[in-house]
Amino acid sequence: MPDAPAPSSAPDMSGLAAAAAATVAQMNGQTPAPAPQAPVAPAAPQAPTPPAAPAAQPGPFDSLPSLEETPEAPAASEATPENPDGHGPDANAKPEQVSRWKELRKVETEYKQIKPDYEAKTKRVVELEQKLAQLETTPTIPEEVTRELEELRLHRAAYDVKLTPEYKDTVVAPMHKQFTFLQEVSDYAGVDHNKLLEATDEPNRLKRNAAIAAVLAEATNQVDQNALSEVYASATQLHEVYQKGRALEDKAVEIKAGLTSKQQQETAAQQQAREAEFVKERSDVFNQLSAKFKPLITPEIEQTLASVKAAESPREKAMHAQAWVLLPQITQKFLEMRNKVATMEKAEKARIAARPGIGQQSPVAPAEDGNRLSLDDAIRSQFPQSR
Repeated sequence: MPDAPAPSSAPDMSGLAAAAAATVAQMNGQTPAPAPQAPVAPAAPQAPTPPAAPAAQPGPFDSLPSLEETPEAPAASEATPENPDGHGPDANAKPEQVSRWKELRKVETEYKQIKPDYEAKTKRVVELEQKLAQLETTPTIPEEVTRELEELRLHRAAYDVKLTPEYKDTVVAPMHKQFTFLQEVSDYAGVDHNKLLEATDEPNRLKRNAAIAAVLAEATNQVDQNALSEVYASATQLHEVYQKGRALEDKAVEIKAGLTSKQQQETAAQQQAREAEFVKERSDVFNQLSAKFKPLITPEIEQTLASVKAAESPREKAMHAQAWVLLPQITQKFLEMRNKVATMEKAEKARIAARPGIGQQSPVAPAEDGNRLSLDDAIRSQFPQSR
């Protein structure tokens, strides 16, 4: 018989090692030999485990103690609608403990309900964050969006030029800076701020500087030559800003004219396309009507139908819409009546031809106007003596 495996030399794990060795030997059909080096420690008491559903076949190590202590589970209670799994407070629990348990049970139920949705949304957030990071590193704007943005910028530059970033940067911001400086000068010098601004409005540079000097000559606090030069330069910069503003406004007028012309061209092209489509449909409808009402369509009617225009007023549109609905019914009735008349005429001709001495008479000559004679005239023509 082969020797049994040697037990572990670790003193704190001797009992566990010996039990493991014995179990392995049993699996191999061997009888474990006693370990002479260290006495086999008694098996540690097993911690009670909570009742659970029947597990699979027990393994060889099920009898060994767990490395993690398992707290004693409370006795199972009977399953109820609010406690479907049968786990609940002990029968001897206090009312406040039962109430607390029910609250925790409700929270657990709600958590289980929202957990899948929460996990799905969390996953979606991660995906969107990754996509956003990718777009931020490599931004790609569709061509259609870019074209639409350009059109919007053109419209704003034409109709709201003072709201464009260019106007704010080149006109509004510099004007505000110079006006603030002139306000500081007038406050320090003790002069009327409006008079100083009026002096800066002079287009001619020499006259403008003279007007500014005259206003500051009345200052209660003396303004030296350096400060006066700064005021001159500020007024000059204001006029440069005014010119830029006028240039942007003139450009806005040009853009507006171009947009208006483009819009008119697009409108005219759309109108031409609609007219061409109408002429095509008018010809198609005329061909259909001609096939149905060929005996009634004279050259005058044909010319009128060929030149008819699309309805524009609400009344014309209403009449055309109702006529379009009524026309097929009128056409059907007309065809039925025409067939009925043709059948009657054919039967009458056959009846007349069947009479002795009538069928051999010469056919009735048509009237000079090209219209067929009435049935009464046709009968009388066969009996000249009756006239």
